[in-house]
Amino acid sequence: MPSIVPALPAAASRRHCRRTAAAAAVTLWATLGLLATAPASAQVLNVSALVTGTAQSLPLIPFGAMSQTCSAACQYALVSSAGATTSYTQTPGPYDAQAWPVAFGSNLVGPGSVSETLDVPAAPAGVEQDGGNIGVARRAAVQYAWQPVLAGSRQMQVQTWKDGAGATTVSITIRITPSTTKAHYLRFRVPKATHSRQEAYYVGGPSGYQPMTTMPKQVQARSTVDVYADGLPVWSGTRHLLKPQRWSPNFTSYLELQWGPPLDEDEVTLYLGNLSAGVTRSVSLVFRSDLRTNADTCHTDTEYGVQIQRCDSRREALSLPSVMVNSGGALVFTSFVPDVRVYTH
Repeated sequence: MPSIVPALPAAASRRHCRRTAAAAAVTLWATLGLLATAPASAQVLNVSALVTGTAQSLPLIPFGAMSQTCSAACQYALVSSAGATTSYTQTPGPYDAQAWPVAFGSNLVGPGSVSETLDVPAAPAGVEQDGGNIGVARRAAVQYAWQPVLAGSRQMQVQTWKDGAGATTVSITIRITPSTTKAHYLRFRVPKATHSRQEAYYVGGPSGYQPMTTMPKQVQARSTVDVYADGLPVWSGTRHLLKPQRWSPNFTSYLELQWGPPLDEDEVTLYLGNLSAGVTRSVSLVFRSDLRTNADTCHTDTEYGVQIQRCDSRREALSLPSVMVNSGGALVFTSFVPDVRVYTH
């Protein structure tokens, strides 16, 4: 939706200028370090009531106090899955999964890579297929290149060509069993959601040089991030892109919906509460990326002597934010792991 800013009357404009000047002064003082301000990304959200059953105040942390990483008190389990089909359906399984059944370990590692790739119907003889900047594919995949020396991506994605559906999931579970009662925090980097597409089109129309686009019949794209504590949701953000079947806009457009915080790689810190010694609690981060497309129309035209077929091509993707760590020990090597951390004060 475009932002609409109404014109201000003269008196209101003068008040607006004074407020703007005051805001600029505050910004200057904050820049000089004379105001105790913190960026929005450093905000700590208190979810202790949902985790422990009792609302607890955020503890006062002495200036300069160092946080302590959860080491022996934490165990980790990761599962990744992907599934794809050539039809428009909400159940594109069976899914291929990595690290199943679930096994907990003492170290946080990257999720396993898993994918399902389906055949793309061939174009007629002498015709080239054009899927735009995302190419031509039918695929659901979780890709995680944990070795820094090798080029690779760390993301989950579903891509369709014409009709199709797919789903990908990554789950990171941390089991916390404190040896002493302490205040615990969960810090993570929110994945970034992206949607890329090229609708079916040809170049022609009344002028002969006009792109003529055919919208898909239906589209349902979703990227979501959920955080659970002992199965209870404590943080959630979802982005939808929809094209309902019985909705025909005048122009090429979709319904874009955002629920909760945006998925744009912000840093989030959750105060879990003062967790009791010897009591085990589980925190899970679940990332999902789904896409369903119903678009059976393709167009073929000739450009510079080459016949080109363009069908609906689209991709829904979610990044997997990571940090590089050292292994430690006698044999030291570096690797990427998810940007997720449990720590105490």
